[in-house]
Amino acid sequence: VQLADKLLLQTTNDKERKNLLKQKANAFGFIAAFYEDNADTSKWMGYQQKTLSIYQEIKDTGNIVQSILNFGSYYSTMGNFPKAIEYYQKGLSLSKEMNYKIGISNALFQMGYMYSNQGDTTQALENYQKGTLIYSEFKDTSGMADCLIITGDLYSKLHNVAKALECYHNAISLDEKMKYINGLLRAYNSIGEMYQRNNDLQNALVNYQKGLFMSEEMKDKNRI
Repeated sequence: VQLADKLLLQTTNDKERKNLLKQKANAFGFIAAFYEDNADTSKWMGYQQKTLSIYQEIKDTGNIVQSILNFGSYYSTMGNFPKAIEYYQKGLSLSKEMNYKIGISNALFQMGYMYSNQGDTTQALENYQKGTLIYSEFKDTSGMADCLIITGDLYSKLHNVAKALECYHNAISLDEKMKYINGLLRAYNSIGEMYQRNNDLQNALVNYQKGLFMSEEMKDKNRI
């Protein structure tokens, strides 16, 4: 932060100033993360607000929205759901206003996750499905696959095997097209967990073994 301030005094070039301010915002973000890890709410809020103010100054749409959603995630983690919804809705409205579709999908995704943790499956599914639709509109295959896995996980917890499998298999199709091995591993592991949750141990084992085989091929000891 100090270095950015020093260099900002030495330049009048707009492009350089914008880049330096962005680096300063990133530094504030790391300081905020430090205080979040140390459960110092007031200092986290202060530095997070400084980060947001800089992004607003340089009109960085993506990071403005993400900063607002970070406030929502923080309040969600702290169990203050009304405040979390306030920030998620703010991020969603701003994204719609700017036609920033990644922001729209991220806001819907995070709201869905929060509702899922609260046990409100109806609201969770509604937000996940809206998020998946937005990802499909701007052809974000990876985002669609992620949303499908998370939606499948929710159906799995509800013991709706047919719906869960539909989501997982659609995600696998997308991951196969992208040759995204980590996505496939995640999908097969989720299917294994679903079958295990429903006491179908044979099918659970089949899917866990698919994931194990892929992990061995990648020589990924952690996943093995």
